Amino acid sequence: MAPAPPPISFPWLAHGSPLIGQFARKAADKGSRHGRELSAMICWISAIEAAKRSKGLSDAGAAALNQVADANNAGGLFPADSCMIRTQAGWLAIPEGLLVGALARPYGNQPGPRRLSHVMISLGNGLVVGSNNMVLGKPSSWYIFNLDEVMTWAGNAAYYEGRDFEVRVRPIEDRKAGSICP
Repeated sequence: MAPAPPPISFPWLAHGSPLIGQFARKAADKGSRHGRELSAMICWISAIEAAKRSKGLSDAGAAALNQVADANNAGGLFPADSCMIRTQAGWLAIPEGLLVGALARPYGNQPGPRRLSHVMISLGNGLVVGSNNMVLGKPSSWYIFNLDEVMTWAGNAAYYEGRDFEVRVRPIEDRKAGSICP
């Protein structure tokens, strides 16, 4: 019998924020005022707002992130040096409280720059929470789900209904995205 492979570890992902993750999880509770308010927002705005409400992100940090968040410029929130998750095992190793982006090719997997299709907050163990989750077949409300329930992993990308997504992760706290990558 071959020895078990070593566990996957991403020391650079130790920058997750339990404070942000705990707030985001609690906001998903049925009847939560925060959850209702976050549900009405565009996905990246709701993720940034949840981080701010948790006190894990300053007002200035939230303003800076909101300024660069744009569907047509995925690199604003997730620059090329942000951390790309390439496998299911890598995905399951992400701790709570990080910003997660699903960057997609144009519909039909046409060539061209990736678009910022969806933004969520990681909750650890493969779980995410966010609003306007319809791009991944989930409810539009502030909702917790397991990304593995909807995506399959192959060739350094995740796929949903045949659409190719790059999954990128960065800290939400006030710091440059690439600073956590090896």
